[in-house]
Amino acid sequence: MIIFSLVVVVYLMNLFIGLLNMAIETDNDRASYLAQKALILIEIELFYLLPHQRRWNSCYYYADVEETRQTIKKLENEGLGKQMVFLK
Repeated sequence: MIIFSLVVVVYLMNLFIGLLNMAIETDNDRASYLAQKALILIEIELFYLLPHQRRWNSCYYYADVEETRQTIKKLENEGLGKQMVFLK
């Protein structure tokens, strides 16, 4: 009876950890994707472009400051801004 109780406790803890892992994973998918994409773009810009290619403005993404601020405020109002700390 004691062995059965221990096995059930271990099984339930494993199940709980798996469910918790799935919940955390779904929340962080988009944020981790964007963070990884930013790191890859930084690496490409620094290491794979020749010096004269880095001077070309056409290869860099242009982000309007006001539009970006409005998007961040909108995300914060929806409650998504707290999850994406790297945007601040």
